[in-house]
Amino acid sequence: MKKDFSFKKAFEELRKITAEFEAGEIDLEEGLKKFERGLELARLCRERLKETENKIIEIKKKFGINQKNSEDLKSNTQKIKKQTEEEIVGNNLF
Repeated sequence: MKKDFSFKKAFEELRKITAEFEAGEIDLEEGLKKFERGLELARLCRERLKETENKIIEIKKKFGINQKNSEDLKSNTQKIKKQTEEEIVGNNLF
């Protein structure tokens, strides 16, 4: 993944594409391109979430966070990931 990738910008673009689909403002050819771009953005966002989760695991190991705290942190990370994915799917783009 690119170092200059911005999760926030990608997610905003994904929301914009979703809004365009919901408004029915896209013709067939443009819609196909936007759909492909939306899938790419969703993939990139999922990858960034996974990278972040892995980084959190590394940090926890570095500071010796115990298993209970580790499980709580993982649970919270998974909740955030699930909420993001639900928002993407809930907007009927994918």
